[in-house]
Amino acid sequence: MARRSKPNKKLNKRTITQSKSKYYRKWFFKGTTKLCKRSVLIRGLLGFSSVFFTGMIVGAFLLNWAQQKKDFLVMQEKSDNYGVPNTVLDNNQKHSRLESQPVKTKKVPRGERKINANSKTLLQIIPKLNKSSILDSTPRHSSRKIKEAWRQYASNLPHDLTNKAAIAIVLDDLGLDQLRTKQVMKLPPPLTLALIPYGNHLQQHSLRARALGHEVIVHLPMEPINSKTNPGKNALLTTLTDEELQERVSWNLAQFSGFVGVNNHMGSKFTAWQPGMKIVMQALKKRGLLFLDSKTTTNTRGKFTAAKLGVPYAARDIFLDNKNDEKAIRRQLKRLEDVAQENGVAVGIGHPYDTTIRELRDWIPIAKKRGFSFIPVTAIIKKRHSNK
Repeated sequence: MARRSKPNKKLNKRTITQSKSKYYRKWFFKGTTKLCKRSVLIRGLLGFSSVFFTGMIVGAFLLNWAQQKKDFLVMQEKSDNYGVPNTVLDNNQKHSRLESQPVKTKKVPRGERKINANSKTLLQIIPKLNKSSILDSTPRHSSRKIKEAWRQYASNLPHDLTNKAAIAIVLDDLGLDQLRTKQVMKLPPPLTLALIPYGNHLQQHSLRARALGHEVIVHLPMEPINSKTNPGKNALLTTLTDEELQERVSWNLAQFSGFVGVNNHMGSKFTAWQPGMKIVMQALKKRGLLFLDSKTTTNTRGKFTAAKLGVPYAARDIFLDNKNDEKAIRRQLKRLEDVAQENGVAVGIGHPYDTTIRELRDWIPIAKKRGFSFIPVTAIIKKRHSNK
């Protein structure tokens, strides 16, 4: 006789649970449907909810589309006209400046230099320069026979120091926008190119600029009067201790090599602070570098401190593009010519705006035909020291 198997209690319980859940679901949906048909209020709430959530979804989509369009227009505007921050001027007026974003990175030990591996190939295009000297922008000064850095890395292009009307063009904020940095280098040399220490590919830019006959300086970030404006990573601030300032100066001077000196990026507050400027000048004196005062404040102590400590110096005469407009830039270039004719030499500072690059490209050959000579900043100092 066959043995009778016991019923599977677990299976029966599962089946019962599933049947109950189906019954409750049917009851819920049928009851809800009947209630909605009978109740006008519930129908209104459901209709409002569906319209509300549909509107939120459509609104989010439209907002995202509008933001993407806005970002595209901003990028297009920057591409059409590069907008690096304008220089802050302290002429007892309101100071306006675009904010630049802070950059946080690790501190580099004093004396350390970044040499890009790709920059080694650029050494081949500089036949007239000593390769060993190119890779060391701050030569040791234990021996008096070693040339000062501002002489060693000066432009080797011939320039007329006897001309009664000489012009030095300086372009700031280079190294941030790679395309426009390269466009600036294609302008007729010799120009003085100021590379900002927290830019990119600085060593390559320095080598290429010098190979093309330009001079290179460090665009040293300093504290502006407007506290809401960020001068950038490792900027020199009036709130820092002497040791911190020395470390930051060393860091900024170690990001690339081959430069003849520095000029200030912003600095309308810091350059008016004598103790801080003394620390900067001591560092420049030790390294044999020059100082170009951008004169972003009428209270600058740069020229006075440099002269007192024996640091070679020059100063800006005209800002070319505080107003980024073709007609305004042309007026400033005319003022630069007038200063050069009156004083014998003039220094103009501009930025890598598309309009500035375009105007300089057209103006430089015409100015040369009118008898103006173009010189680097070091030539101004050589002219001053020619009798020494």
